[in-house]
Amino acid sequence: MTQGGKVVGSAVLGQNFTAPKYLHGRPSMTNKTDGSGPEPYNAENSGASNWGPTNAKLRDSVQERVTAFRQENGLSATTPVPVDAVTASASGLDPDVSLATALLQVNRIAQTRGMQPAEVEEGHPRPPAGP
Repeated sequence: MTQGGKVVGSAVLGQNFTAPKYLHGRPSMTNKTDGSGPEPYNAENSGASNWGPTNAKLRDSVQERVTAFRQENGLSATTPVPVDAVTASASGLDPDVSLATALLQVNRIAQTRGMQPAEVEEGHPRPPAGP
């Protein structure tokens, strides 16, 4: 993706947007190329944690992300959090989140930008209600 002739991002790789005014993508587990620590969405070092469902580190990190997601989006402690909001993809580079994850971020984005939630959702209608 370019802006004013300058490359500013990718349409297929996630970007590490953390400011409240932006939609936050999936977590990324990629590291710096030299292995010295985390560097979200590092396309030069794509990969997952390889932690399985019985791994305590995975359970703890997911629980921390659930708590953080609820807090940053002003959600109650009982609001269900979609799995894609708190788990990285296998490559650690995928930016896509579910509609449910995006909608849980609408109020935060609207408030931060001084907008109404409907303005944030504009152009991205909700799918019709079930059968």
